[in-house]
Amino acid sequence: MANADYLLLSRRSFLGNKSYWPGVPDDPNSTAIRREFSTLIAQTPKLVISDKLSPPNSRPGPTPKSSLVIGPTTGSGELKRQQGRDILVLMSHLLWQNLLAHDLVDELQLTVFPLVGGVGEPLFVSRPQVPLNPVCIQTWDDSGNVLHVYEVGRRT
Repeated sequence: MANADYLLLSRRSFLGNKSYWPGVPDDPNSTAIRREFSTLIAQTPKLVISDKLSPPNSRPGPTPKSSLVIGPTTGSGELKRQQGRDILVLMSHLLWQNLLAHDLVDELQLTVFPLVGGVGEPLFVSRPQVPLNPVCIQTWDDSGNVLHVYEVGRRT
């Protein structure tokens, strides 16, 4: 996230998390990595993909950074073509699948958390129409989290 120019979120992910992360730094039960993550989230400009939100709804919590509302995938391709660093999509599996289907994803990083939470959501609605080439796997001591990084191939 430290390398991202923008954090791209779906309406559901944005609204579900905008009041959570600002409280993490003051929570005595928060881990150091969660506090660092919340600081990065607060500092990174957010772009919310939604056709239901208006700018007043999109304001972040007490540590605002620019938040914009743009249409479902309108503007995503233009944003991708601009100079800059990375555009990061978090917690929005339907959004990144839509971007993947429109050839707007260069790299897919999937972090698997060691939680058993019941049925859950599938990562993919259907098989991706582009090849996903494994690049690396990373783990973190004492977390159990596993990061899977894939380079996204282009359609031929």
